[in-house]
Amino acid sequence: MQLEHSQAAVIFAGVSLAAGIADADVRVIAAVFYADDGLVAARDPALLQRAFDLLTALFDRVGLATNDDKTEAMTFLPGRIRTCLTEDAYLARMDALHRKSRGAGTRECHVCQATLRAASLASHLATQHGVFHSHLLAGADAGQPTAAPRTLWARHLPSEGVWQCPAPGCPLAREGKGARTQQALRLHFSFRHPHDLVVTDGNCFPRCERCGVQTRDAGSARHEATATCRARAERRDQHAVAARCAAATAHTFTANGVALRSVETFRYLGHVLAYDDADLPAARRQLQRARAVWGRLRPVIEKEGVPAPVAGMFYQAIVAAVLLYGSESWVLPRSQLARLEGFHVECARRLTGMRARKRGDTWVYPKSADVLRAAGLQPLAYYVRKRRATVAETVSARPILQECRGASRRRGTPVRPTWWEQDLTTPPAPERKDAPRRGTFGPPRGRTFPPGHPHHQPVRTMEETRAARRAERETWDSEAEAELDRRWAQAHMPADLPVPEETTLHGAFAAIGQSIADVVAGDPGGGPD
Repeated sequence: MQLEHSQAAVIFAGVSLAAGIADADVRVIAAVFYADDGLVAARDPALLQRAFDLLTALFDRVGLATNDDKTEAMTFLPGRIRTCLTEDAYLARMDALHRKSRGAGTRECHVCQATLRAASLASHLATQHGVFHSHLLAGADAGQPTAAPRTLWARHLPSEGVWQCPAPGCPLAREGKGARTQQALRLHFSFRHPHDLVVTDGNCFPRCERCGVQTRDAGSARHEATATCRARAERRDQHAVAARCAAATAHTFTANGVALRSVETFRYLGHVLAYDDADLPAARRQLQRARAVWGRLRPVIEKEGVPAPVAGMFYQAIVAAVLLYGSESWVLPRSQLARLEGFHVECARRLTGMRARKRGDTWVYPKSADVLRAAGLQPLAYYVRKRRATVAETVSARPILQECRGASRRRGTPVRPTWWEQDLTTPPAPERKDAPRRGTFGPPRGRTFPPGHPHHQPVRTMEETRAARRAERETWDSEAEAELDRRWAQAHMPADLPVPEETTLHGAFAAIGQSIADVVAGDPGGGPD
């Protein structure tokens, strides 16, 4: 539960111990107390509700009323746990007609009322509206029987060599469908009809309490040592955990008798926390905010004509800081990293003017590495890794990191990398190939343009640059430049400053410097005050 305000954790712990809550439970409940915010958490919903009521009572004693609108409850889950196929999915798998009719189904978005394919609705809500829905079990999928357990008699079809499923509405009960052997039919019942018993050839074997399969050796050590029993027992435990997760999300917490709103994402200090510890909501929010900041910064850079390296510095300080906020703890799939990298490269293209050009019927795109080098930027993965390494250096000696590394993935949860499995080392310093050495000529500074652009200037070698400078000196008109310098001096120099007619612009500045030196030395002379 995220609270609007909190008292000191020490006071809460002392009162909790006096109220009979164990010391170990207090350490778990008072998970985070920071400034005027608090987070209380526990695995037992009854214990958590009791601790929360105690906390709100403490607030009432000092005149602090709990804000029911800002206090929210979140149930943390280990992610989506795989279970048996739903009846609709199972029918689609076994029946081609049902699969075809199911695939053409459409849904309406409850936010924008857009009509979408059913498979695209979840992605549309997440990317367009920032709405995330958990994938939980419901009804019969939660492992709860929808009717009283039944004992059904299976029928063998010798002509087809199969045992038809006696359950009404089951796809294996249709003509031409069925199990090849009695054991296969009993396994089918343990998957699709776990609360019913099947009678085959006049035999109704007992059900094993561990794996749920009907067998003659149910309960014996011989059967429990088989691979089938072990695998089915692990799968039943997996389904039981999924059912407990579904029941946990249905629990409602209250504050002063008012039901709290249950959320799946919560924004705290600008960072989005998700119910399943996923970082996709946080990354998508930062990308959306960075696009808004870039939309305000880009017109200023284009209007002022800022050179590309300088514009890259502004981008890092203003846009990239928003884009990478909280990236130290991100664990993202490659698809989301590609979206962030695409935005990063597109900004660099606009900073440098190295956009895609159409040559004939073909569009030519400059290489991303060349674009980033021209803007003085590095790939986005470099900045993310650098931030992650800074945090890893801080937490490397803390016990929590060792405990996390010793944890194991729960069976049935998505296989995804964890934060501590990523590369936590500092990335090597980037090689600046275009940085000129002392005494050499580097690439042209400022904004660069691709070949074919009206303002494109090819890179010249050292010999070509020297030749151009020699030609410029040969065509230098010293008398014309001297006349321009005299006109500037007469228009801008003080009237009481003696400026000879032969004084050039350089000489005028020298006269100003001499006057300032005289003032500092105590002899104002004839210079300005």
